[in-house]
Amino acid sequence: MPEKIFGLDISSDAVTGVQVKSGLKGHHVTACAHVMIEEAGGLGEALKALVEQVSPEADTCISSVPGEHVSYRNLRMPFRDNKKIGQTLAFELETMLPFPVEDLLIDFTLVERSDQSEILSASVKRSYISEYLAHLQANGIDPAVLDISGVSTVGWLLRQAGTPDDGLLLEIGVKRNTMILYLKRHIALVRSFSIDGSVTVCHPDPGTDEQMESRLRWFCREVQNTLHAVGSHTGMTVRPQKVFFTGSGAAYPDTEGLLNRFLDLPVERRRSATLERRALPLEGPGRNQRYLS
Repeated sequence: MPEKIFGLDISSDAVTGVQVKSGLKGHHVTACAHVMIEEAGGLGEALKALVEQVSPEADTCISSVPGEHVSYRNLRMPFRDNKKIGQTLAFELETMLPFPVEDLLIDFTLVERSDQSEILSASVKRSYISEYLAHLQANGIDPAVLDISGVSTVGWLLRQAGTPDDGLLLEIGVKRNTMILYLKRHIALVRSFSIDGSVTVCHPDPGTDEQMESRLRWFCREVQNTLHAVGSHTGMTVRPQKVFFTGSGAAYPDTEGLLNRFLDLPVERRRSATLERRALPLEGPGRNQRYLS
C-alpha cells in the first residue's frame, strides 16, 4: 500500500514542504511549495501559507530545526558504546555550554569510534522546541522526527555514487549561511554564520554581482578559517575533496565559479534525482524522545 510522506524544512529564511508518495516503484513527489518567512507574520504565517499549498496529511512527517538554534560541540569521550556516551554526555557538556543542561535537549553523532571516541553533540533549548512544535501543531503538522536543517542533505549526499569520503556542504541563505564538514563519511562539524540579507539572488538588480561576490568571499574566508581551526585542534590537515552547495544562493548563476575561486576546491551544485524516505539520524539520548533523532 502506498505511503504518504511529508517533509518540512525550516530555515531562518523560508519554509519548504514536500509531499512524497512511496510505493513499490519508488518515491514520487506529488506536491511541493516554498514560502519566505516575512518579518511581520513570522514562522506562523509562513506555515499557514505553506499548508494551503501542500497538505501536511501523511503517514509519516519529518521536519527540521533551523541550525542557528542548535549549539554544537566537538569532544572526545572514553567510550565506544553509544549507550554509555548517551548516559554521560550531559555531564561532559555542563561546563561547555552557556545554558543549564536540564533546559536542553541533547543528542550526538559519532565522528570516530575508538577508546577515545570523537563526538559531535547537538543541543537545543527545550523552550524553543516547545514553541516550534506549537507552530507546527497549529497547522496540522505532527512530526515523527525532528532533524537539523542540512544534516539530512549530507546524509543523502553520502548515499550517492561518486560522493567523496571527505567533503563540505555549504547552505547559502538570505540571512544565514551554514557549513557542514564531513570526514571519513561522518559529519564532523556544523557551523552557522549570520549575514546581511539585503541581496536577492533570484531577481538580481544592478550591483548584485558585486554584493554577491563580496558576500561569498567573506563566507569562504570564514569557511577557510574554520577548517584551519579544526586542523589545528586535531593536528591533521583538513582539505575536503569536494564542496557541494545549496540554498537560495545556489540560484545565483556565478555561485559555483566564485566558490571555486575563493576556496580553490572542486565545487558542485548537486540536485536530488530521487527522494528517499530515510533522513540521517543523530544517535543518542534523543532517540527515545522522538525528537532530534
